[in-house]
Amino acid sequence: MKEEIINGVKYKLPSPLTDFQKEIYVHLINWKWKNITREEGVNKKKVNDGKDL
Repeated sequence: MKEEIINGVKYKLPSPLTDFQKEIYVHLINWKWKNITREEGVNKKKVNDGKDL
């Protein structure tokens, strides 16, 4: 994971990603936080979310 600031928001993104993959990844994180929950996701006891509060 690498931290990257996009539009003033810090994201933790997997690497490497193409520009298109990064755009989709950020879009899905934003959609989830707007429409479902702002809680972090967990997969196999590991936090799996791209955005810091």
